[in-house]
Amino acid sequence: MALEETTKLILTMPTIVRRRGGRQVELVCRNCGTKKTVIHRPDGRIYTTCPTCSRSAANRYYAKHRSEVSARRKSPSHMEYQRKVQSKHRKRHLEACRQRDRDKWASDPDRRSKKRIADKRRLEQLRVKHFFLWRAKCWNSTYGADLTAGELASLWKKQRGLCALTGTKLSRNAELDHVIPKSRPESTHTIENIRWTNRIPNRMRNNMSDQEFTTWCAAVISWMARGEEQCR
Repeated sequence: MALEETTKLILTMPTIVRRRGGRQVELVCRNCGTKKTVIHRPDGRIYTTCPTCSRSAANRYYAKHRSEVSARRKSPSHMEYQRKVQSKHRKRHLEACRQRDRDKWASDPDRRSKKRIADKRRLEQLRVKHFFLWRAKCWNSTYGADLTAGELASLWKKQRGLCALTGTKLSRNAELDHVIPKSRPESTHTIENIRWTNRIPNRMRNNMSDQEFTTWCAAVISWMARGEEQCR
């Protein structure tokens, strides 16, 4: 590279100065003459050229030294340096987020309870206004599934709004039940293994299969009928 080109490139590259007293400083770009408000870097340094001039200088340098820059970027030492820089920035960002959260909780000790109450109120509003969406969110967060509100609405319509265990009309307190109980190894959390049931029969069934549940129900009915006959 010629001496004049080198000198011109150095003049267009941004120079670094120390920030003054931790305040924002308005500077005039030494290349294009536009006034800009400096945004301080995390290490406390600022540039004296505007971003447009800095990008233009970098683009010109890359256009003339494309192969050299590409080889330098692909070198193991540069990649290791990039990993260290990214790790450093990531740690700094995480620490800043943690400090921000600590400051929030310290400024308002009741923030956690307020947030819990607000989340509960938000879920209740979601249950009232968007029942299928609320059920899908609860199911997905519990079992890590990917059900949608449309699938649950279609299943409700397929059952004609009736409980799969008792045939009674479903209410807004209806629950999703595993056809094959979740305690069994072959059970899944997909839409094929789900049905709508009312809360009480669902709790009565517990982790029994349909055959076991009907057997116990028949035994209870026959025994109670026999007891009534003996009481007479």
